[in-house]
Amino acid sequence: MAAALHVRRLSDFGMDPVSLEPMGDPVLDQCGHTFNRSTIDRLLEERPGEPISCPISREVIDVDRLAKNLLAKEALQYCEELEGIEKQLKDELDFQKRVHLHEKKQLVLESVHELNRQKVDFDYRFRKKEEELEHEKKEREIQRQESNDLVKKVLKAWNVSKQALDVSKQALDVSNKGWNDTKQDLDMTKQALEASTKAMEDITKEVKSLRKEVKTLNSRVSNLQIENRRLHATDRRKIKNLREMTITDKLLFTFGDYVGRPDHLQVVLNRGVKRV
Repeated sequence: MAAALHVRRLSDFGMDPVSLEPMGDPVLDQCGHTFNRSTIDRLLEERPGEPISCPISREVIDVDRLAKNLLAKEALQYCEELEGIEKQLKDELDFQKRVHLHEKKQLVLESVHELNRQKVDFDYRFRKKEEELEHEKKEREIQRQESNDLVKKVLKAWNVSKQALDVSKQALDVSNKGWNDTKQDLDMTKQALEASTKAMEDITKEVKSLRKEVKTLNSRVSNLQIENRRLHATDRRKIKNLREMTITDKLLFTFGDYVGRPDHLQVVLNRGVKRV
């Protein structure tokens, strides 16, 4: 763009300021302005015999003193060369632009084809995803229904368990009450057993004491039996002797026999002679 602006400025420099046409034969007047010779000739034709003035500075132009502006001519040639180069560049740019547009079109077509392929792939995956989501939704619905059924069963079982727990609690309360009663009975039984044990110990002590007394009595009975047998034997001997004695002898014997035994003697005296 900078080169194009530069060329455009050079082209403006090569334009005639009066006719605004490219200067083919640039000439320079005395005030330093450049015009095309055809423009000066046309001014002379329009005003024959009259002096012409510079269209810019309004100074009188001496036609005989007009000089060729070689610098302007070279500049014009340079502008022509630049215009050629600009045309070549423009052609090259147009060609590159057409190539770029063609490549861009191809790229766009490829992109469109790729987008269409991706769209088809996306549609396929989207339908696949929708099917998966629908299947997953159905499975979740089934799982939700199963979960609800399971929750209902659990709640039902919980209610049954709660009722059973209440019954068990009541039974436990009854059992605790029975246990307390049983404990009281056991305590009473324990106390009775302790009392029985104590009584048994007392009875055992009394039995031991009675055994000792019985043993003592048995010993005394044995001694008494021995003494009784001895006395019976003595009495039998005495009776035998009395049978053989006279009445006087019997009285003397009896009295003499019971001297050392006043109790027995009293019994005998009370009975009288009948015993003899």
